[in-house]
Amino acid sequence: MPQPGFFTCPQCGQEARPLGPKKKCPNCGMENLGVGFAAAQDAGLPSFPERMKANKVLAGRICPGCSVGIELGQDVWNCPQCQGTMHQACHEAHGACRNADCPSALQMAAAPAANVPQGAPGGTNTAAMKPCPYCGESVLKEARKCRYCGELLDKAARFRQDRMKRQAAEDEKLSGSEILFGILCGWIACICGIVWMIQGKKKGVKLVLLTVAVTLVHILIRVALLNER
Repeated sequence: MPQPGFFTCPQCGQEARPLGPKKKCPNCGMENLGVGFAAAQDAGLPSFPERMKANKVLAGRICPGCSVGIELGQDVWNCPQCQGTMHQACHEAHGACRNADCPSALQMAAAPAANVPQGAPGGTNTAAMKPCPYCGESVLKEARKCRYCGELLDKAARFRQDRMKRQAAEDEKLSGSEILFGILCGWIACICGIVWMIQGKKKGVKLVLLTVAVTLVHILIRVALLNER
């Protein structure tokens, strides 16, 4: 989740704090950082529709809903108020933007104080509450996420979150078969690693380095054999 006062720049995709009266991005110099979707359109700034496939600008951003990086081609949701980007599944699970500085998130945080359910001491309707299975605190029965421990309570949303985390872990580490592929297939494996790097997979860098190292070892062995002759 972005720190207070930070926004995701729609031009370079980096989290940054606006600088100066023009609210410039310190990374790329884009002005009016943090303006909403409508204001961005009026000013002629880069903006994105609410639902889309992640492009090269959005790929690499950290989803504030699950803290997992967004990959190229994934279904994403762009907040029309703060221009923040989330996985579409995370937005469906939370039902709102999770950017701490987003006006809509601040409105939702203030809403319960203005509309406190009646029917029990302190204004809490205990009949509409249930204990969180992870921390034991009382939460609304229809809650999708525990406001105390932050765990997802909706099974479908939790399954999607776990699947994205597993995918992120798989994209970071080389499996045994991929290591063997890198050792045996040389430059073919190197090309595959470059493709993974373009897709934003961290294991692509590891596969390229592995193939380069194996190639260097083969060259050194050949040179040693030639010198022996």
